[in-house]
Amino acid sequence: MASRPPQLSPGEFVVGDTSITVKQPSLQYRGYRVEDLSRDAQFPEVAWLLIEGSLPSPEELADLEAALSEDGRLDDEVTTWLVNLPMHVPGLDALRTAVSLTATLDPQAQDNSLAAQREKAYRLLARYPIMAAAVAGGTLPDDAEYHSELSYGGNFLRLASGIEPRDEHSMAMDALLITSADFEYEPSTLAARLAAGSRVDVLGAMVAALSIFSGECPLDEARAIADLLDAVHSPEMSRDLIHRLWEERAILPGFGPRIPRGGDARVCVLSDWADQLSDQPDFEVWEEHADWIEAAAWEVAEQGPTLLWAVVRMMKYLGLPVDAAPVVISTGRVAGWMAHYMEQIRTTWKLRPLGAYIGPTDLQFLPVDDRSA
Repeated sequence: MASRPPQLSPGEFVVGDTSITVKQPSLQYRGYRVEDLSRDAQFPEVAWLLIEGSLPSPEELADLEAALSEDGRLDDEVTTWLVNLPMHVPGLDALRTAVSLTATLDPQAQDNSLAAQREKAYRLLARYPIMAAAVAGGTLPDDAEYHSELSYGGNFLRLASGIEPRDEHSMAMDALLITSADFEYEPSTLAARLAAGSRVDVLGAMVAALSIFSGECPLDEARAIADLLDAVHSPEMSRDLIHRLWEERAILPGFGPRIPRGGDARVCVLSDWADQLSDQPDFEVWEEHADWIEAAAWEVAEQGPTLLWAVVRMMKYLGLPVDAAPVVISTGRVAGWMAHYMEQIRTTWKLRPLGAYIGPTDLQFLPVDDRSA
């Protein structure tokens, strides 16, 4: 059944139709609730669902896993770039360049057929977690390739940390990637669709999406969330701090005005995982602080937690640097970007945004000497 947003907020507008993701009344990918997928599915299954439109059969999933293992290694030039990456380069900027270099080296770089776009998309799906793990962990192990015996999330953790992940951590990372995979027409998603509408190839579209995503999911906010969780020491202090930020009209890091408390399914899923993973004293403290801050943000500003709020906590509990939270979210989101790209490129029309002109018209041109100062 078609779904339309019941009420548009300032700055929102309907761009077009999609059968990939709907946010209301619950977040669903291709008709499946994200809570169910994050609990019962593997990330490659969800990536296939988003891109192809249906869940894979056992044979299709086996073929996909085999392709991930076969294609899950980087070109030497990309590895060299990542190993020699300057420390000051932000993670998403590094990934954007790595994907661009991968696009240049792809054996089908000049093939813009629909079949080639699909093959390039799945090759990137195999290689992206390796690139992202290198950026998140700051290095690459000697065997920097996709291991078929690990889950997609487990591969990311192994590559980012250099050690074999616990099963619970692998499951948590897969849930994180699944909940991050798509959120309807976000600005970065629209960038991928605009690229498709201009017949840019799928890897070029991913570069466009990553460029926008660096502003959509800023590194500074991830750091600010961690600082906020460290700063409070009581419920009263949480209320005072949130109240001061609110009076100063400052952005509350990790919260948004259009998110009802407990209303974002992604946050609910990941908060449950954060609670399970917080089995160390300093982790338990963060979870207690998170509860205080969430209550204060709702009481003072009626703002609910965003996906990044939950992801930053999970990053710490999984032994990953919180600065890399946007990189991890992008590792899940790339599947959604590719799904929207493929949906758009299969249409027969191009996206052509129009602007409503509000300036003057029919002015008389005066030579420069006749114009007053």
